[in-house]
Amino acid sequence: GPGGPGDPGAPAPGASCDQDALATIHQTSTQGGELTGHGVVLHSAQHVTLRHLNLVGPGVQNDRQDGGAEECLTHGGCGLLVFTDGSHGRRYGIEARCVVAEGWDRAGFQVASTSPAKIGYSDVLFEDCAALGNGLAGFSSDGQFSESATSYAHAEIRIARSVAYRNPGRSSDTTRHSGSGIILSDVDGAAVRDSRAYENGSASNWATRCSTRALTRPRSRTG
Repeated sequence: GPGGPGDPGAPAPGASCDQDALATIHQTSTQGGELTGHGVVLHSAQHVTLRHLNLVGPGVQNDRQDGGAEECLTHGGCGLLVFTDGSHGRRYGIEARCVVAEGWDRAGFQVASTSPAKIGYSDVLFEDCAALGNGLAGFSSDGQFSESATSYAHAEIRIARSVAYRNPGRSSDTTRHSGSGIILSDVDGAAVRDSRAYENGSASNWATRCSTRALTRPRSRTG
């Protein structure tokens, strides 16, 4: 569609990627049970590399509020969901290279932990990737919110040579942000380099709109 990976005016996810070589996974619904309704789910996996994928979702739904990390599990809606509940200990080594995530209700790329003990992922790389047409964000990380926490769920999440653009947000979500390009929360040691985020948040009704936001403290109630 317009603005998608096939649009001649759209930026390529990375110079090293061959757009014609991307294998497509098309999800037609985000409804279902736990850990369904996503393009690809890595549940407590580690040392995994994904390459040359086009993850296409059913589009943004404007009939609900965002519920944080746990919404990924119950409502679906992520192109690539990297998730752990902490029961297997900290997970390491996830890479996505030359992956496009378009049209997902929550996030194109999501790293999430529901562990109250702040056990999540370390050493995660998104390189030569593109996120567009998603609801909550293009790239996002999240953890279990705790006002008393002294540690972080995730560590060393890196985004390189990637782009997040035209992620509109949800017009129905008025209690927190939506439509961000890159928002990294509950992570120690995040880095974004040689990447772009623009034209995000066009449908967001939240008071603050941004294309890129990096949070190094445990997730706040508003950010």
